[in-house]
This record gives sequence, structure tokens and C-alpha cells, in this order.
Amino acid sequence: MARNPDIRYINSYAEGSAARVLEPTPRKKKAVLPRAPKRKVRVVALDITAVGGIVMAVLLAVTLLYGLVQLQHVQQQTEDMERYVYALRNQNAELRFEYENSYDLEEVRKLAESMGYVPADALQSQDLVIPEVQEAPSVPLWQKVADFFRDLFA
Repeated sequence: MARNPDIRYINSYAEGSAARVLEPTPRKKKAVLPRAPKRKVRVVALDITAVGGIVMAVLLAVTLLYGLVQLQHVQQQTEDMERYVYALRNQNAELRFEYENSYDLEEVRKLAESMGYVPADALQSQDLVIPEVQEAPSVPLWQKVADFFRDLFA
């Protein structure tokens, strides 16, 4: 039982005012389940500079490959143009040969004489002497500036 309280204004003891001592109830044991083995967690730490470097390297590799493809395309165009120039030179040589064989020099000379032309050897030539033009002496920069201000305020 509980002790009487030391408080004097409560003179009587009442049932139910005392705290009862409870006996602990036996707990049921929980069933022990087998535990799954713990997995080792692998933590991969990513360094932002390393990731950035890898991304930059991939971008540079892609750019390099694109440049190589363009270079190969330009080289193919160059080879095509060289073949075209070679064909044009051959065609030009053939056309020149055909043109030179298409007229007779003796016939051209007779036609020129009939029109009044004479050979260059038959003409008299005179040499003209042209005096050399003297250049005006160059005026220094400070003189040009002085002349500019003199003309400005005159």
C-alpha cells in the first residue's frame, strides 16, 4: 500500500488514490528470421572535372572525325578538278593543232598584201626619245601640317 500523504488538508484515505504496482507481463519472444547477407554497396565518386574532360575529349574526337571527312571530300573534289583541267588542256592542244592546220600562211600573206599591208621589214622605223619627268621634291609632314593650318586661318 501507499503511504499516507503528508499533506494535512487531506485527512482520509480513499480507495483508488494509491498507485498500484503492476507486475510486468511476460513478453512473447519474436520469431527470429534469418537475415539476408548485407550487400556491399559500391560508391562511385564522380569528379566533375574528369567527367568534363571525358566529354571534351569525345567532342574533340567527333570534331576531328568530321574534319577528316570534310578533308577527304575536298581531296576528292581536287582530284576531280585536276582530271578536268587535264582533259581541258588536252582538248585545248587538239583544238590549237586543228586551228593551226586550218589556214594556209601563204594565203593569208597574199590576202594581206591585196588589202595594202606591207611586211614590217620594209617600213622605216624611228625611235622617239621622251625626256624623263622630274618628280617634285617631297614635302615633309610638318611642312604639310603648317601649310594646312596657314590655309585654314588665312
